[in-house]
Amino acid sequence: MNRNVLAIAIALVLVQNSVNARTAPDRPDAEPEIPARLVETMPDIEARLAALNPADPAAYLDLGEEVAALGAIDLARRLFALAYESARLSGRDPSTQTSACIALADTARFERDRRWLWSIARLIEPRYNQPDWSRTTRRDVTPRAALRAATTLGLLRAGEGARARELLRDPAVRDVFTRYAGLLTGTGPGDVLSILDEQARRWPCPECHNERIVRTVRDGQNVDVRCFTCRGNPGWELGEQGFLATLRFESRVLSGVQRSWSAQLASDLGEPLRDPDPAAVCPAVGVDPSRSVYRDGAWVEPG
Repeated sequence: MNRNVLAIAIALVLVQNSVNARTAPDRPDAEPEIPARLVETMPDIEARLAALNPADPAAYLDLGEEVAALGAIDLARRLFALAYESARLSGRDPSTQTSACIALADTARFERDRRWLWSIARLIEPRYNQPDWSRTTRRDVTPRAALRAATTLGLLRAGEGARARELLRDPAVRDVFTRYAGLLTGTGPGDVLSILDEQARRWPCPECHNERIVRTVRDGQNVDVRCFTCRGNPGWELGEQGFLATLRFESRVLSGVQRSWSAQLASDLGEPLRDPDPAAVCPAVGVDPSRSVYRDGAWVEPG
């Protein structure tokens, strides 16, 4: 290999590692406030938060799952982190600790954080290293479902809505999009399926039916012009970042692990490996575990 190319690649790795070292992987800038819509849906939320006690980690986890289902993801992540840390420090509730870690993984903003949190969950409970036939909460993506999901994105980009709708009827395909939604949104779990369904309904172009041209009359003559609706380019208007997000999704679900160092460098810009340290979960998600009780609208230390 050309030494100059190798030197440039190493330099890129060092620069990116330096940036990563200065930036927490998944850390919000401030404490999450209780969303107004959550208060409307759950009027007793402040009272339920105030009733939480670190001696009962499972209560944090249960409430976190409720508020996550209502869309208050930042608050849910704080509750999951406190459930995790309280269970870890007590040493008596590994099941709650693992469940909270998996909940954090499911709500992670970035795929690299999801993988790291799952590695910690497997470290705590080794049974997660292999499929557990007694549970159905963890589903592996089959090659067929991955291929059909990637094909769906290609069809939507091409404006082939009818064929995309057919694939989106497959529960296995929808599960792939739900599991890897963060790769498309770039910010973590989101309502990706409704976006895909809407795009599938929108195409083909209602005016030119993906023919790209329409016939109109100009100066008394019939002429073919570019379609006024899709502007001659039917399909999902993604923009540069959106297009790259779909390619990132396809690369992840189709190939899984990048095998060559050059492919890995192109994929994650030399992201450093992170040790699965169970004590590092709360700092990684930006939660101070010492402030584990809710009093007068703020998280404070017990007592």
